[in-house]
Amino acid sequence: TLSAVTDPARTNRASALLGKLKTGRSNDAMWSGIGTLAGAVLILGSLANLTVILSLEELGVYTGVVSAGAVLLGFAVFGSPEAMLLGLPRSSDIGANWGRALGTTMLAAGVCFAIIMGATRIILPDVSRTLIAMLVAGDYVIGGSASVNTQLMRGIGNFKSAAMLSVVTAAMRLVAAAALFLVDDPSLEEYAVVNLVLAVVAAVAITGYLARLVGR
Repeated sequence: TLSAVTDPARTNRASALLGKLKTGRSNDAMWSGIGTLAGAVLILGSLANLTVILSLEELGVYTGVVSAGAVLLGFAVFGSPEAMLLGLPRSSDIGANWGRALGTTMLAAGVCFAIIMGATRIILPDVSRTLIAMLVAGDYVIGGSASVNTQLMRGIGNFKSAAMLSVVTAAMRLVAAAALFLVDDPSLEEYAVVNLVLAVVAAVAITGYLARLVGR
C-alpha cells in the first residue's frame, strides 16, 4: 500500500490530471458545472422559502404564472445566443454582435410577455393584472438578458464569469424570497415587487459591466 501511494508514475499521473482540471476544456466544463449546480440549489432555496411564506393560493398563482412564463421565455431566447456565438469568430465588433443578440432576445421576450398577459386574463381572471405583470417581468428581465450575457462570456472563453452570472441570476430569486422574512404577514405582491426591483438592478449592472468589457 505504501509503495502504491509513493509510486512516482502514479503521482505523475495524478499531477497531470490536476493540471488538466486547471486548464483547457476540463476547466471550462468544471466552471459550467459549478454555475449550473449552484444556480439550481439557489432556485430550490427560493422555492423552499416561498413554500413556507406564501399561502397555498398564492403559491399556486406563483407556480402557474412563473412556469408558464418560463416556457414562453424558452422560445424567446431560442436562436439569438446561438447565432451570436456563431458570429463571434467572424465579427470584428463583439459588442455589436452581442447587442444584436440582446436586443432580439428582449424584443422576443416582450412579445411573449404580451402573450402570457393575454392568456392569463382568460385563465386567471380573478388575479391582479399588476401582480402577474410584475412576476413575469421580473423573470423576463433577468432571465432574458442572462441567457445572452452568459453565452457571450462562454463565447469569449470566460467560463468562470459565465458561471458567476448564472449564480447571480439565481441568487436574485433567493434574496427576494428571503427578504419576505423581514416583513410581517408577507404576500406574493411584496415578493413580486422585490424580485422585479432586484432583477432590473442586476440586469442593468451586469449588462453595463459587459458593455465596458466588450464595447456597447
